[in-house]
Amino acid sequence: MNIDPAKELRIGLHRAQHGNMSAAASIGREASEALLRGMIWTTFVDPGDAEVNFHRSTLFAKLRLQPESADINCSCCAARLFSSKALRVVDSPRPLLDECPPGSLLIRARYASLCGSDIPYFRDMTSRAASCYWDRDGFCGHEVVGEVLASSSERFAKGDTVLSLPSSYFKAHVASQQEWYNEAVHGVLLTNFPVRGGFSEIFTSHELCTYKIKECVPHMLAAQAVGTLLRMFRRLPPFFGKSVVILGQGQNGLMATRLVAQLCARHIIAVEPLAFRRRLAEQFGATKAVAPEDAAAAVAAVTGDRGADVVLEMVGHNQATINDALELVAKRGTVVAFGVPDDAVYSTFQFAKFFRKNVTLMSSVIPDPGVDFPEAVELLERGSFSTEGIFTHVLPLAEIQEAFTLASEYRENVVKVVIDFQ
Repeated sequence: MNIDPAKELRIGLHRAQHGNMSAAASIGREASEALLRGMIWTTFVDPGDAEVNFHRSTLFAKLRLQPESADINCSCCAARLFSSKALRVVDSPRPLLDECPPGSLLIRARYASLCGSDIPYFRDMTSRAASCYWDRDGFCGHEVVGEVLASSSERFAKGDTVLSLPSSYFKAHVASQQEWYNEAVHGVLLTNFPVRGGFSEIFTSHELCTYKIKECVPHMLAAQAVGTLLRMFRRLPPFFGKSVVILGQGQNGLMATRLVAQLCARHIIAVEPLAFRRRLAEQFGATKAVAPEDAAAAVAAVTGDRGADVVLEMVGHNQATINDALELVAKRGTVVAFGVPDDAVYSTFQFAKFFRKNVTLMSSVIPDPGVDFPEAVELLERGSFSTEGIFTHVLPLAEIQEAFTLASEYRENVVKVVIDFQ
C-alpha cells in the first residue's frame, strides 16, 4: 500500500514504539512498522479540536511524521514515558521558534523539579489522567527554570534567566478559560505549538507564561508551586486566629503548612500517614501533626469538639480524603479541594454531611499567570518565603527514572526531587 509520508497518522507514540499497531490495522502491521521505522515524529496540539481538555488523549496523540532523511535536528534530550513506571531519556526533535506564534520563546532548561501531581501519571500510564502525557517528550514536567535560547518577544532576550511554564502545561490550563482568561490576551496560547513538557533540554513557552528571575537556582523552582498556593489563599478569608487542618504533607502540603503558619493561624493540624512527613510538618510550622486515624480526636481536642474552621485537602487522586475533610470541618466551615482528582464523578461523596453542616466547598486550581506566579517569584527573591527543607535530592536528567522512583515510593526524607540538566 502506498502511504503519503506528508499526511498525518493518528496513532499513539506508545503504539508506534512498542509495535502494537492495532490503531493502524487498516494499512497492515508490516506496512505500518516499516513506515514508522523510517520516520521521525513530532507532536503537535490539534488546533481543530473543538475542546481542549487536560485529560483527552486525542489532544496530544496527533503525530506529524517526517522521513528519516529529512533535515531535522534531534539533538534535544528529553524524558519519554514508555510504559508505567518506565521513563527513558531519548533524542528528541528540537523545537523551532518559527513553528510558534509571536511572543514565543525557546527555553533551555537548567533545573526542573518533580511535582506531587506528576507521580500518578508515572505510576499508571493507562489511566485516563495520564493519557495526555505518554506521547509527549518532556513528559509532565512543569516546574522549570532556565535560560532563553531564542525569542520572538520584545520582553525577553536571548540569555535571560527565567521561570517558564512549558507549552504542554499552559495549553491545557489556559483552555479551561478561568475567570482571568481574556481571549484577546490569552487566545494566542491556544494556537499551534510544538508541544513539550518540562523534562526536556529545550522546550517551547510564551511571554505570557515566563517570568524573569535574578538567578537560575533550584530554590526558584518553588515559585510555580507557591503561585498555585497563592491562588488558593487569596480566595480564602484571613487565617489569623483560625483552626486549620491540612490533609496531606507532600511537597505542596508542607509548603501550605509553612504559608498558613506565616498567616498566623492559631491551630495548624497536619494530617499525614508517613511519620517522617509528620516530623517535617512540625518543622514547617504545624502546631500538631497526626496520623489520619488520630485526626478526629486531635481536631476535637483543640477546637472543643467544634471542628476546624478551614480544611485544606492537599492529597487528591482518591475519593476518600474529601469525605475526611467533611468530617473534620466545623459547621459553616470551609473545605478546599486542592488535590488533583482522577475521577470525573465522586460516587462516594457524603453529600448529606456536606449539606447538613452548611459547608462551603471550593476548589482551587489553575493560577492566574499574570498575577500569582509573578508574586511568587517576588516572595522568593526577597526571602519572604523559605524553601528550606523542600528540595532534598538532585539528580541529572539521565537518572530521571530513579528520580521518579524515589518520589513515587515515598522513600524516607524525600520531599522534592530536582533534575539538573547540566
